[in-house]
Amino acid sequence: MGFSWRALYARGVPNIAVTFVSKESYHHGHLREALLQAAQSQIETEGAQALNLSKLAREVGVSQPAVYRHFASKQALVFSLVEHGFRLLIQYLENATDAIAVAADSADVESPPDVVLQGIEGITHAYVAFALEHRELARLMFSLKERATEPTLYQISKQAGRQTKLEM
Repeated sequence: MGFSWRALYARGVPNIAVTFVSKESYHHGHLREALLQAAQSQIETEGAQALNLSKLAREVGVSQPAVYRHFASKQALVFSLVEHGFRLLIQYLENATDAIAVAADSADVESPPDVVLQGIEGITHAYVAFALEHRELARLMFSLKERATEPTLYQISKQAGRQTKLEM
């Protein structure tokens, strides 16, 4: 009598395919965001050169093909991570410019040059705070040469730049 997989499974041998997937598999429904957060954490602790899709999949608790369902390549993940970084920077800049607008409306500001000076100071603090809190992400964002040629990255970086304009 020959070997039979069916007979082997009938005796209670676990399915080999199931044993490769963690029992803590990711079933949240927001896998793309979870992968971006894990990738950001990975580059913040190990640097952008250490970004590894296999390690990322293990960290989030999914198979490596699941990562590729959301990001076609490592480069696509990096581009999405840079886009995420610029969106985060925009939030920092919006908070700074909102604070500047409130200060400009208050009685503390005596003249337009004071508003401009406070604006420059607030925007500078926003950039520095972002860079200090997200060192590796900022390094990746501003060193990626495709930022100038890839349309989505170009647009989001320009949007961040527009946040630095002071309205008088």
